Amino acid sequence: MYLCHMKIKGLQHCAAIIFIIFLSLFIGCANKEKNDINIEGKTDSLHYAKGFKITRYDDYTHISVINPWDTTQILHEYILIPEGHKSDIPATGQVTFISVPLQSVAILGVVHAGMLEQLNVTDRITGAADVQYMNFPFIHNGLEKGTITDLGSSSQINIEKLMESSPGALFVTSFPSSDYGKLEKTGIPFIECVEYMENTPLGRAEWIKFMGAFLGKSREADSIYNEIEKSYIDAAVTAQTAQCRPTVFSEKKYGGAWNVPGGESYMAVFFRDAGADYIWKEDEHTGSLALSFEEVYTEAENADFWIIKYFDPQKDMVYNDIKAEYDPYSLFGAWQKKHIVGCNTANVPYYERGTMQPHIILKDFIKIFHPELLPEYQTVYFKPLP
Repeated sequence: MYLCHMKIKGLQHCAAIIFIIFLSLFIGCANKEKNDINIEGKTDSLHYAKGFKITRYDDYTHISVINPWDTTQILHEYILIPEGHKSDIPATGQVTFISVPLQSVAILGVVHAGMLEQLNVTDRITGAADVQYMNFPFIHNGLEKGTITDLGSSSQINIEKLMESSPGALFVTSFPSSDYGKLEKTGIPFIECVEYMENTPLGRAEWIKFMGAFLGKSREADSIYNEIEKSYIDAAVTAQTAQCRPTVFSEKKYGGAWNVPGGESYMAVFFRDAGADYIWKEDEHTGSLALSFEEVYTEAENADFWIIKYFDPQKDMVYNDIKAEYDPYSLFGAWQKKHIVGCNTANVPYYERGTMQPHIILKDFIKIFHPELLPEYQTVYFKPLP
């Protein structure tokens, strides 16, 4: 009897242990399934942009803006909640909750106006800064009609005017020294953009996906970007068939410094993809290099082409204007051979639309460096000085 009792008691003990293990596994699986629902999301595929990340969940979208000055850090996080939905996600750190799609926005940069134009949502703009630099009919028509409020300078925005324009959010261009204390007090969400820190033309253009997510235009943004990317890559492939690679340098000096693009910069990538050898192509900087005139002249004296951007509402520059501006410019071989190419940003929307048209800019350069490759093409932004 004692042995039988011990066996029964042992079986009961084993059964209890098995039940506990089974219950633990069941609870663990249930918790895992619950956590998976909350944690797992689908991250959008980005081809070139490195400054943001979009992860989509069933009930919301999470967007991270990477700090371009310290890529191990997040500059800002956004939780996008579809209109009419609620979220119990706790707000921690620099996280901003925004109801989407945004039906009204204010902008502080010409680039963002160009992106909104591409997405066909310019009617949602209620306020804009630096309007004197925006060559967009829809901006100036809106100002005249009163549907768009002039917010003054982007460096010192008029807070009262911003409040009057009552946007759902404000798109801002962030810099290392940006201070948003006054904006935070308004309660208007501000969306930090650092597309200008991307060092590839396609990387900057891909920020249209970032804006599209806030405006309920993600599908349209993907379609627009895919067309841009294909056109750019097709043009770059054509450029690589050129028989020679001319040398090129760019910009002009201001004051005592000549800021030339670094060898891994946005403009350097354009020159490379257009089939040219940039004078500072071996440099590893993604930003610019502050050089003296003598340093630039030493390296670029015999360069084949010189690319410049300038602002002159009255007329396009000619060679005598270049020489009159600074007589030693005429010592460059590109000046003497009449191989200077200019973009007058007063009359050409380079800053407004150029970010979203890298394929057009690339074709401009290919036409200039290798005219035989695009015989029927007419340049849009850049053209040889008369």
